[in-house]
Amino acid sequence: MQVRDAFSAVQAASYGTGLALLEAMKPRVWVDMIVGPHIDALYAKIYSRCIIEYANAFKSLSLVSMAEKFNLKSRYVSQSAVHVSEMMNLAQFTC
Repeated sequence: MQVRDAFSAVQAASYGTGLALLEAMKPRVWVDMIVGPHIDALYAKIYSRCIIEYANAFKSLSLVSMAEKFNLKSRYVSQSAVHVSEMMNLAQFTC
């Protein structure tokens, strides 16, 4: 049920809540023999997708407001935003 709540929160643009719920599940999921080895990559993709969805609604962004929305430190959000921006630019050239 917690997975459903997390994705419902993300769909409702409550990214901080949704990501916090997913983060709270990590210790239980890491012990899964099948899913465990892929958790970090999966979470990174979910997090990146949340940033993309959030950023698409704005012409310009404040990293401070993004950090508040995602319940994270500004430094971490800025690193993630740069990474997602690079990925979005690469996607434009490969399509």
